[in-house]
Amino acid sequence: MLFYSGFYAGDRDRLVLLINDIDKLGEVYRKQVVEKERRYYRALTGIFSQLQDAGIMKPMPPAVAAYAFFGMVHYTCNWFQQDGKITAAELGAMFLEIFTKGVFVDASDKELN
Repeated sequence: MLFYSGFYAGDRDRLVLLINDIDKLGEVYRKQVVEKERRYYRALTGIFSQLQDAGIMKPMPPAVAAYAFFGMVHYTCNWFQQDGKITAAELGAMFLEIFTKGVFVDASDKELN
């Protein structure tokens, strides 16, 4: 997770291509990109399934968690500035924190509804 989010935050052009312009690639390249996306998806859903089996992750469809992660990371191309106050590595660490622990100091003590 840390590598994936830091990598794409640090390479905006690649992320924009992945998200917005995949249909403009030739068939051979498009198939390669789609297969790579599928490998990432299978890897992440597999990890989430293992975490659930180990009792570490809450019960939820691994696909939902995977798409939530990808959505969080892939949207960075719309707002993240590589020359801004936060580095790609710092952003990756923040995404990992948000995704694994949430944004609240101690959410277990609070009702958020």
